[in-house]
Parts: sequence; structure tokens; C-alpha cells
Amino acid sequence: MSAPRAASLATRELILNHALRLAAAGGLPAASIGALASATGMAKSGVFLHFGSKPALDEALVQTASARFERAVVTATAAAPGGVARLVALSEAWLELTAARDAALDVLAAGCPPLRVAPRDALGTWHRGWRALLLEHAAGAAAAGELPAATRADVIAFEIDALLRGAWHDTADGDASAVARARYAIEHALRRWAAAEAP
Repeated sequence: MSAPRAASLATRELILNHALRLAAAGGLPAASIGALASATGMAKSGVFLHFGSKPALDEALVQTASARFERAVVTATAAAPGGVARLVALSEAWLELTAARDAALDVLAAGCPPLRVAPRDALGTWHRGWRALLLEHAAGAAAAGELPAATRADVIAFEIDALLRGAWHDTADGDASAVARARYAIEHALRRWAAAEAP
């Protein structure tokens, strides 16, 4: 890689790091071209040059947050067995990010204003992938006999996702007990599903 190209990528990463912090604190609109110019000491034209538009910046920001979430949650729990153990590990990794007020998770979980089409689509792609991962391991748990064969894996994935997003929302609102409450609720839900009789 040429030195100018490497410098350009480093500057882009610097801008996105600042954008993550601004968006985590105030939503995607807070990571404006002007705010990023002030945060980085660059001219607005310099920030604009790297992205071309605010929608493109928002989309790059969501992609960066998604990649960081992937490393912190999905990759970090890859060594855990599948099925219920993986569902617990994934949930715990999410809750750890929630407790730490992780900027990437804050951007992903907060969503975006309805008129911002590009980031909304990128957020939708991330969320569908996350739900599909939960579904995969819920279905794996049923196939392995950890849960009844007739278990609705889609409902388990929905329930765990809802509990995790609820914990994030309540923590953002200042509820210090939300993470512990969600952890208990997920464990209770998995025990309830494991004990459920086939319809």
C-alpha cells in the first residue's frame, strides 16, 4: 500500500472513531460533517472528501460499528459450544458491551431517524444478521436435544433479542440493574423453553 493511501485510510479511521463517539452520545445526526471537522481539527471539506455526503458517512459509521460488534461479540464467543451455551455466551457478550456503554453497540441499538435511508438499511442488515445468528443456535439447541424438538427457535431468538435490546435501552436511561435483570430473564427463558412440553 502506498504511503498516501495508508495516510488516507488512517485519516478516515480517525474520523470514524470520532463519529462513533458523537453518534453514541447524540445519535447519527450528532456526527455531522461540521462536528467532525471540529473534533478532528480538519476543514469541513477535508472530512467531506473522505465520504462525499452525510448519508455515505452514516453508512460507513454503521458498517464500522457492525465490524466492531462482530469482533467483540460474535468472534469473541466463537470458541463456545453451539446451542444453549452459545446463546448464553452471545447474550453475555452483548450485556458486557451494554454495561460498558460501548459506542459501537450504542450506535447499532439506537437506530436512526426514519428518513435516513442508507443507515437504516445498513442497520437493518446488521440486525437481521444478529437475529439469524441467535436463530441458528436456538435451532441447534433443539437439534441437539438441549431443547424440545418442537421448540420455536424463531421465538427464542426473538425473545432473547428483545431482552437484550431492552437491557440496552434501560441502561441508556440510567437503570443500573438492567443488565443483571436481563441476564436473569434470559436464563429463566431458556430454562422455561427446556422444560416446555411439545404442543
